[in-house]
Amino acid sequence: MLTAVAALALGLRDEQVRLVAGDTDLTPFSPVSAVGSRGAAIVGSAVRAACAPLRDKLRRQAAYRLGCAPDAVELADGEARAATRSVLLGQLARELLAGHDLAGGVEPGLDSIATVDPEAAAMTYGVHAAIVELDPALGTVFVRRYLALDDCGPRLQPSVVEGQLLGGIAQGIGAALLEELRFDADGQPLTAGLETYLLPVADTIPPIELRGRETPSPRLPGGVKGIGEAGVFGPPAAIAQAVDDALGRPTGAVTRLPLTLERVLALSEEVAVR
Repeated sequence: MLTAVAALALGLRDEQVRLVAGDTDLTPFSPVSAVGSRGAAIVGSAVRAACAPLRDKLRRQAAYRLGCAPDAVELADGEARAATRSVLLGQLARELLAGHDLAGGVEPGLDSIATVDPEAAAMTYGVHAAIVELDPALGTVFVRRYLALDDCGPRLQPSVVEGQLLGGIAQGIGAALLEELRFDADGQPLTAGLETYLLPVADTIPPIELRGRETPSPRLPGGVKGIGEAGVFGPPAAIAQAVDDALGRPTGAVTRLPLTLERVLALSEEVAVR
């Protein structure tokens, strides 16, 4: 994602950008790091900000080589173009590194550092809906259909956004129906392995229908909002409310998850008594 941000800002192809990560000799220490939804929103904004002076420098050097004004230069597909003429960005980069025969006022070098401190957080919002099938006699709950509309602003890489949402929704379904840390009266864990700590598998996950909107955030450069946690928040609430509806209970009556067989049977009996 970060290489795509840099490539777009500098007019390069994605494969022309190399990301060096995790090397503390090269990157400053951050006590917060990327952390979930900060990747595209915060780190991506910093990458975009750091690319801005490099983009300006490349355009000015290209204008010098092509004999035109910097405003007439377009950076795209690894080239700097003006009208019918072009020059490779790689050649311009070598000239800037060498510091020889540069445009007036252009300093040699290709280093750029930027820090982004946003004035406020930018939150992804959306609407999630679940259709469930419940058997009050057996206590089983199956999610038959799941729909999600999320707005994370401009989608830098739509396939990555889709993957984040699908994985998050699957995790959220697990939290709603299966996953629970249980302990005995002495505090010993009863869910110490995958035999007892249940995770969602293929037949637990229904067809997931995704829809998206793109409303840029005014708080961050590029308008990007994080998508990391968006998928996982919706399913527990949507599924709990669907179970309430199936049992004829008021919305919000389910207050404890996961909805295990025992809990669903207890809820069904409670409804039957009423």
